[in-house]
Amino acid sequence: MKKVIPFLLLLLFAITANAQTTTWIDQLKEFRSAVYQRDKDKAKQFFKFPTAPGSGFWYVCMGGNDAETDRKLSALAEKDAPLTEKLFILYFDQIFHKRFITSFLKLKTSELFEKGQTQTPEIADDSQHFYQMAAEYESATGNLSLIVSGHSTVEGEDGGEYSYRYEFRVINGQLTFLTTFMAG
Repeated sequence: MKKVIPFLLLLLFAITANAQTTTWIDQLKEFRSAVYQRDKDKAKQFFKFPTAPGSGFWYVCMGGNDAETDRKLSALAEKDAPLTEKLFILYFDQIFHKRFITSFLKLKTSELFEKGQTQTPEIADDSQHFYQMAAEYESATGNLSLIVSGHSTVEGEDGGEYSYRYEFRVINGQLTFLTTFMAG
């Protein structure tokens, strides 16, 4: 019995030390994996429901959907509806659309952790539409921004340039979603 107690104490210390070394960058990697794998349950641990992300959040989710989905998202934006767990599950694919996921996967998290910022190379949808992601982390505030921006080379195309900003903050050691809005 005397040998078991020190072993248990050592095991408890190792588990506690490991739990305390989970950094914001580790959490960002977990979040990226959850979004890529479409694991809604794992991804929602980075959200506090309900949250009031502002009407711009719902507008960011629009576009590239069927007309009925965009109509519903527009109604949510007009009401400045909070993001509930139910709406998160329902509109997960609109919140984390293809361009977000593709660029998020190309983000160099080691560079973001070391330098506080990074940017992916430009990604082509086709020969006329391009996008990329930039990320910034402010250690003084714990704020993390993921910015998806894009442009089109098609003359006269409405919305030829765009930028969506996903804002997170480390709150009590947990990476937590704050809002998404159109920037610029």
